Amino acid sequence: HSYRIQAMNDGGRSFPSEVLSLGVAPNSKGTAMVVNAFTRVSAPDWVDEGDFATFTDETDHGVPYIQGINYIGSQYEKRRSAGWSDARGGFGSSHSDYEGAVIAGNTFDFPAVHGESLMAAGYSFVSTSVKAVEQGVAKLDGYKVLDIILGKQKETMNGRGAFPSRFKIYTPEFMNAVTAYTGAGGNVMLTGAYVASDIWEKEKPAEVEMKFAKEILGFEHRASRAAQSGEVNGVVSQFAALPADRNFTFCNALNNKAYAVESPDAVKAADNSGATIMRYTENTKPAAVAVDRGTYRTVVAGFPFECITSEAARHTFMQDVLNFFNK
Repeated sequence: HSYRIQAMNDGGRSFPSEVLSLGVAPNSKGTAMVVNAFTRVSAPDWVDEGDFATFTDETDHGVPYIQGINYIGSQYEKRRSAGWSDARGGFGSSHSDYEGAVIAGNTFDFPAVHGESLMAAGYSFVSTSVKAVEQGVAKLDGYKVLDIILGKQKETMNGRGAFPSRFKIYTPEFMNAVTAYTGAGGNVMLTGAYVASDIWEKEKPAEVEMKFAKEILGFEHRASRAAQSGEVNGVVSQFAALPADRNFTFCNALNNKAYAVESPDAVKAADNSGATIMRYTENTKPAAVAVDRGTYRTVVAGFPFECITSEAARHTFMQDVLNFFNK
């Protein structure tokens, strides 16, 4: 079952809330908590340096609200000094290969996608917004698995910077809640395109965030923009969390079905308690790690779970992760 809220009055209807879902599995093996931490809606990455200014959509196309129809193609004229004429264009000129195309964005309903795979593995699930977790409204204790959806969440400048940035992943409240959950023996699955780079790809990475990633979740940054093909494969590790024959793809190009992951992260285990369990096929950079802390376990992937293109592959991946948690 899935639910959302809309406000109505004589002036019309509000935008709907995010969609939260729950499901009860027959002969349930336990209940998982799915946390929707993908709240970002954003323009593409951009650079503005004197005469040179451009949208760098090769690193991040941004995230439309639900879907977008305003993108026509990559900007090719990046010089402010380029004069404009109807014949040759000028500053801001873009290709037109996506003109008229519908581009999928953040549909705010991904807990259901994760929940379907949890139920296929025999688990019931409930879901919550990340804000409810940060505010202490949603209690995490008692759930066997914490499945955190990061999607394309990353700290994003708000306009020209006159106001604070938005969409930061690792807020103090978020880190405190996850630390308390793992401290009580809870297992965590964390998946997203900027799961590591939102910490390490900063001019001054925050020590408290790096410490949380390494000591609590057991991973660290290996590389940003780690792959382009959208293909990953399982590798042999001491955990055998994912068998070596696991191969699947995630959405890496603009389309009208699912948001594109153009800059997945490469992540590595922070110490000997973890190991690489998946690699990007094109270059063997580590795509996912599994970590055994003794009292709890984690799996962290540098690509979003919901962007895996095959439902069967999503179910298999989720089953492998849960097998590792319960081994």
